[in-house]
Amino acid sequence: MNLKQIKAVLGKVDFKKSALTFERSYPNAWVKNMVAFNRFLKQVEVLQLLRPQINFLNSSIVGNTDKDSIFIEAGQADAIENNAGSLINGLIILQATLNQLVPEDDPNSVIIKLPDPIDFKQAIDFQNQFFTAISQNIVNSEIGGKVVLKEWEPGSFWLTLFLGTSAAVNLIAQIAWSAAVVLKKFQEFKILEEQTKSLKIKNEALDEIKRGIEEQMKLTLESEAKALQIHNFKKSDNHEQVERLKMGIKTFMELIDKGAEIHPALNTPESVKNLFPDFKKLSSVESRTKLLTEAVADQTKSNS
Repeated sequence: MNLKQIKAVLGKVDFKKSALTFERSYPNAWVKNMVAFNRFLKQVEVLQLLRPQINFLNSSIVGNTDKDSIFIEAGQADAIENNAGSLINGLIILQATLNQLVPEDDPNSVIIKLPDPIDFKQAIDFQNQFFTAISQNIVNSEIGGKVVLKEWEPGSFWLTLFLGTSAAVNLIAQIAWSAAVVLKKFQEFKILEEQTKSLKIKNEALDEIKRGIEEQMKLTLESEAKALQIHNFKKSDNHEQVERLKMGIKTFMELIDKGAEIHPALNTPESVKNLFPDFKKLSSVESRTKLLTEAVADQTKSNS
């Protein structure tokens, strides 16, 4: 998770309404507002920050009851109050720091995580691959895009690229989705290939199966590229643009397979965010080629 994603999570938290309250009845105490506090714990534990405090609170009576208030002995109450206070105060300070240091994104931007490079040269190579795949598809009169590096987050390999137009962001989102579809198909074929090898069939038959798999991969890539061409460009039979889209999808697929991710800017409209694949659920991504071509067909009918 990068700094902008952390900032976004913290921006959704109401610290004041989430805090535990303590009413002392010496030497013990009532701990209250536990339902809201447990919701808060679930919100912030995805950040993987302040783990000692979160682990303590999750394992304490606070994290193991559905009651909103409970009466507990003094020592336990003190430990809960100290850990809850440290957690909330630490996150409030972090949020204030991020609000000062991390600028707001332009919605016509995308955020890219490069695969972890082995050295500086490979990091630049990954960046160049992304630049080529993106620029060759959005830098034209119809999409009106451009590729401007706005940020390279310190301590990680997250880039923020300004693409210039919403059409460019939409197209890159769709290329990323198609790349996830092709990667899923590729992984399925690799499993099939390994299973076929284990059957110890003749080399001639194995070679035939490999050729069939390669042909299916080509057809999938071609289908995805043509659907994007039809959906995003006026001229649906532009062979050169289809080849550029195929190159973009294939490059994205190879980089995603190595650990790359492509995300929308945090303030991008929800309708555009939904065009990007969820990189936590790549195995569930399904092709949208039919939906894209049907949407274009419906639009053509309405215009005629």
